[in-house]
Amino acid sequence: MRTPDDGLVDLIAKAHMLFGKLTDRPGTSITDVAKNLGIDRADVGRILPLAFLAPKIVEAVFLGDQSQSLSPRRLARMHLPLLWADQAIAI
Repeated sequence: MRTPDDGLVDLIAKAHMLFGKLTDRPGTSITDVAKNLGIDRADVGRILPLAFLAPKIVEAVFLGDQSQSLSPRRLARMHLPLLWADQAIAI
């Protein structure tokens, strides 16, 4: 077993935090979340989909068992498929 990549773990945690901020109050937009956190709207839009990663991928990241080629930068910039089975193939 490898050591989990802190950058990947933090990125997934940030995605869930952003999703929570977005769904906290009805009518909140991605722009609202970005302004409130002082980050670029594009960054929110790029990271937010990671809140919907397949559970097996999240587990692999948390255990350090993900592909060695998977970096936080690569994950944040991927255009992930919606289906979890397709995500597993893409990652």
